[in-house]
Amino acid sequence: MAKKRDRRTPSRTRARSRPSGQQPREASGKPAGDEVEVEVEVDPARLDLMAWVQEAVDSSDVLELLRLVSMMASTAHRSGGSVEPHEARDSMTYDELLDSFMEVSIPPTSAILAVAAATHLDELRRGRIRRELVRRRHPLPGWLRQLDLVTSGTYRVTEPFGDGEDIVVGVRVGTSREFTLIVLVDHHNGSAIKDLLISPRPLDETILDMHGIEGVGDLTFTPIERADARAKLQDGIERGDRLWPPFEAESWPAARPLLEWVLATMPTGGQGWEDREWSDKEREALVDEFMRSPSGRELVGDDDRDIVDTLVWFGADHGTGDPRRWSPTSLELLLLDWVHRKVMADGSYLARLPQVLRLLIVFGHQRAGIDDVMTGESLDALARLEGAYLARLMSSSGDVLDDMSHEEYMLTVLERVVGGSSHLWGLDDLPLPDEAMELAEVPADIRARVSEVQSLLDRVSEERLDIEVRTVWRRLLHDIAVGDPQIFRRKSAVTRTAAAIAWIGAKANHVVGHGGIMSAEDLLGAFGVKGSVSQRAESMQRAIGVDPFRQYGGMDLGTVRYLTSVRRADLISSRDFWEERRPQR
Repeated sequence: MAKKRDRRTPSRTRARSRPSGQQPREASGKPAGDEVEVEVEVDPARLDLMAWVQEAVDSSDVLELLRLVSMMASTAHRSGGSVEPHEARDSMTYDELLDSFMEVSIPPTSAILAVAAATHLDELRRGRIRRELVRRRHPLPGWLRQLDLVTSGTYRVTEPFGDGEDIVVGVRVGTSREFTLIVLVDHHNGSAIKDLLISPRPLDETILDMHGIEGVGDLTFTPIERADARAKLQDGIERGDRLWPPFEAESWPAARPLLEWVLATMPTGGQGWEDREWSDKEREALVDEFMRSPSGRELVGDDDRDIVDTLVWFGADHGTGDPRRWSPTSLELLLLDWVHRKVMADGSYLARLPQVLRLLIVFGHQRAGIDDVMTGESLDALARLEGAYLARLMSSSGDVLDDMSHEEYMLTVLERVVGGSSHLWGLDDLPLPDEAMELAEVPADIRARVSEVQSLLDRVSEERLDIEVRTVWRRLLHDIAVGDPQIFRRKSAVTRTAAAIAWIGAKANHVVGHGGIMSAEDLLGAFGVKGSVSQRAESMQRAIGVDPFRQYGGMDLGTVRYLTSVRRADLISSRDFWEERRPQR
């Protein structure tokens, strides 16, 4: 599996080992009246742990106590059994640490042992620890003697791209204390567990909190059988063990023992992660369907079908395993890592790949049921990544773009936005005028309808945006009505028609999308519209002479007529940047 991880790996805090040759002793088994002080060598880190444990006990913070013991267990050496004299080991095992705590009878060690007595995965070990706690004379709070963990419910939280998901597990401790584990599973890395967050709130409250997170509208919350949750999370732990370097985050793997303790209380026999396998026939059928689609028919290069085969191969065998779903994450893995390591081809082939990929993204997302807002996010990501992709190709091969440099290629992209070289070099950044809506050329039978649409566009532009955007929208409305009056003769909601025109103008000026001042969802919501308007917008783009299937995620209308001063200023800046770096010939 192609992996790309750019993360810093913090060093783990390891429990210090005892002096060389000193082995843990069995509990004495003496009755409480014969308890004696044991002189031991204690390292400073252990003293800190004792203080934190005592603070958690004094404050009756059961969750903090569980966290501390989990962190302690995670830093212990994972292998059990004896170690040969010639074998080096820089930390004790978890059981050796517990043995050392059984030798020191103080309240903090008793609290640690109380957690172990309730959670240790070995029944014999739990019994031995319980007997030691009975032998000790100092009292423990009642809640500390009732630490049995019980799961109260489990959920899956998924997103359309399938990059990852959360498994949410509600946990009850004793009779009244509850918390929730939110486990992040990374499907780009074999469905390994990437992180674990702990909410101090019960499951139902945590789910409500998650619903309130900004941008959560695309997530799906689904109850899942506890046995299935256990199987998937155990799979995630085991798959993470096979990664190198392993995932490390603020709470992971420090919270891994706590998760394992909770999983041990859940039913077995569930279904783990199923890796989707695409057969050769299925892959070929998907490629054939794409080549016959409107997007595929845009391809004209001799290598284009082979490029599609290559992209489907990547999508099926790597990442989430679905060649129809292209998220910003999967695109980064593809363009900045996998292609450079796996695809052996000439420069013109590789330079063509992003153009083919744009069309495949649109097709694939339509087949997978991914809405146009998220498709736009992927296409915006592709636009951002393309420059770095081409630059990397050029750094490894001097003739990647044949006779065209990367800088020259980027200038041609800008020319496409404004309608040609002369328009690009003649750009200014003067504000658009406050234009009135012209109706003289609009057919008489649709003028009332056009005026209704204008009223909606004017209201939203005045409330949410500015005069320049209002002028852009009025110009678009006029040109669409003149170019294809039939659009306004059809029975359709005025609000959706206005929202589609607004969406075209907003995307063309980067008002929505990556780096925009508002989301497409917010823009459409201002018109009272939910869902996608891209299909409605296709006929409108054709009405002004724009091919909707050649937009590649942006909205290049091929003219400066619909561009605000801010957008033109950005284009001037980009033009000058690439021109300054263009090789002299």
